[in-house]
Amino acid sequence: ELSDFFMNYNFDTSYRLSLEPREKIRFLAMIHLQEGKTFTEIGKILKVNRHTVAEWLKRFESEGVRGMGDKKKPGRNTILPRSEEDNFKKEVAKLQENREGGHVGGEDIRRMLKEVFGAEYTLSGVYDLLKRVGMVWITGRTVHPNADMEAQKEFRDNFTEKAKDVLPADIDINKVDIWFQDEARVGQRGTATRIWTEKGSRTGIVMQQQFNSVYIFGAVCPQNDEAVGIVMPYANTAATETHLKIISQQVPEGRHALIIVDRAAWHTTPKLQLPENISLLPLPPYSPELNPTEQVWEQLRRNSLSNRCFKNYEAIVDACCDAWNFFTAIPGAIKSLCSRKWALLAG
Repeated sequence: ELSDFFMNYNFDTSYRLSLEPREKIRFLAMIHLQEGKTFTEIGKILKVNRHTVAEWLKRFESEGVRGMGDKKKPGRNTILPRSEEDNFKKEVAKLQENREGGHVGGEDIRRMLKEVFGAEYTLSGVYDLLKRVGMVWITGRTVHPNADMEAQKEFRDNFTEKAKDVLPADIDINKVDIWFQDEARVGQRGTATRIWTEKGSRTGIVMQQQFNSVYIFGAVCPQNDEAVGIVMPYANTAATETHLKIISQQVPEGRHALIIVDRAAWHTTPKLQLPENISLLPLPPYSPELNPTEQVWEQLRRNSLSNRCFKNYEAIVDACCDAWNFFTAIPGAIKSLCSRKWALLAG
């Protein structure tokens, strides 16, 4: 009887990714087993002994996908020792840093393992190793070319001191709530994202050519799982003051809001009038990755505001309001997405 682990494993993907002919045959045998064929039937199809098929199954059940690769020959150990895992992760990062465009693939890492560590892996073994050491395949977060990473680290490490510099001198930091604020432009020249479509086709997405747009002003307080947003026609000092006044009204009596903002002109101008219960703390220049509100914009665009056309200005406003209200009404969404361990005030 075949195990649930075996029956639920996606051998089709492993078969497509593998570049080793003998390994592909073993994956193909497992696919036939999942389909209900017997060892004898599979042996006839693949021109191997039925006992060989049974041995492949045994290897998979005991070793996982690594068991589908060729058995290593006697002599030197070709599997990466656990003591080298940190160095391996550094070498993977170095591959990407030294690459001029494109991304690092499994074959690149496979060659690096052999050249740097003397470890020979199958392609599927490379992916198993990446998973084992905690590396995942994700879209990298963009970083501004002028970003100062040392300044960002210094900001995080000395957050309490920087907060005290802008807070009222007599404030009790135990009564301060941390907020993040930002703006996002949404318009008829929108964003196209991935969609589901039939394999082999490429569905077109209409992109408007008109220029109507609005700005969502958003502020989030992760510790209270709270958010305050408005939609404005422009991003300027007057619009910022309007947003700050609304946030001020949401701050409980006796508490103070420390709002972390970027260095847009309308955040730093001396003309900006702040409510008494609000202080602003600017981020280091070119540091959007320190502001989790950016991730809220990603969520809104991905789930509600992309791949669509807007009839007019009012339609854009309505869509932005609906997207903001839907996301911020989800219990725990703001706290989960926007909490940052460094954004805490130490007494």
